[in-house]
Amino acid sequence: MKKLLVGIFAVAMVFAFTAPTMASDWNFYGSARMATFSDWTDSSASGDDDQRTTTWGLQGNARIGAKVKTNDNGIGGGFEYGSGPNLRKLYGTWNFGGGEILIGQTYTPTTHFISNQVWAGDNDLIGYGMPYCGRQPMIRLKVGGFQFAAITPKTPLLPGYAVTSADGITGSIETTLPKLETAYNFKTDMFFIRPYLGYNTYVVEQSDGRDRTLSSWLGGLTFGVTPGAFYFKGGAFYALNPSAYGISMDTDVNTSYEPRTSEITDVDAFGFQALAGFKVNDGLTFEAGLGMTAYSVDEGQDLEDAFDDPDATDWSAYVNASVTLAPGFFIVPEFGWVTNELDGSDSDVDNYYFGAKWQINF
Repeated sequence: MKKLLVGIFAVAMVFAFTAPTMASDWNFYGSARMATFSDWTDSSASGDDDQRTTTWGLQGNARIGAKVKTNDNGIGGGFEYGSGPNLRKLYGTWNFGGGEILIGQTYTPTTHFISNQVWAGDNDLIGYGMPYCGRQPMIRLKVGGFQFAAITPKTPLLPGYAVTSADGITGSIETTLPKLETAYNFKTDMFFIRPYLGYNTYVVEQSDGRDRTLSSWLGGLTFGVTPGAFYFKGGAFYALNPSAYGISMDTDVNTSYEPRTSEITDVDAFGFQALAGFKVNDGLTFEAGLGMTAYSVDEGQDLEDAFDDPDATDWSAYVNASVTLAPGFFIVPEFGWVTNELDGSDSDVDNYYFGAKWQINF
């Protein structure tokens, strides 16, 4: 908290001394979010009775920040801190007329939230049909509906890699490219579609001279239609080596590496999300959602076999209602279910939850 206060004070002092010459518009904002949920978890591995957990606290994505815009030269930016405290966003932008360049940390182009699942700190089906890579440092170009970004590359230590083998083999990681992502957003009054694609690569160098390149991919799309008060949204994706790419996963099915043979075992991941909602009026909206992510360890099978017989499958479903009590103040009661299924294992986990998110934007 002390670091957060020092940071806010520093920003305020810079603004106070430079505001007359910068001629900038500073628009501060905040969002206070409380989670009040009860979870009932049944693990078939433990054989115990259901375990109940109560969550009653400030959400990690409660935030305070600002958006900045200059009046004459197209320069802007923004920052956002979470309740950790942690830096969520910090970026600068330049609108050059035909497009915009962004440098700094924000959401990557492959990130597009379409779900309003509020359990687990506004989970939005992350890990259950929603591939999410977080807010990352990048250089991004936007032109019309297109955006392209060069992002800090992901270089995770794979299981088996960090351990020195009995033969005395050691290794290191070499990167030559940033992570690359692109997306296109097409939108009308009643329809939108957003395809996206990403690529990440690095080289595992061994002391015995055997080097291997580990590449990972992410591709998919989201879409939605809004015929009147009803709306329907969906999305699907495929990823090769999701843990190496940096995708948030609810079940650990990691790409692995064997230094003795220099062999990499790939993992295929695929999933979908489907949502339907109804807006009764400006103060009340109902939504139901379903999402799934499946993982398959590549053991010589083709992609069709990976889809037919995955090694792990994560499901989530929910129903909720967004109730607005005053402008900027709303409550979202929600009931949902989450399950993690491991093929050939007795350690499946089912979780049922009920509660609400409380939020005031200011």
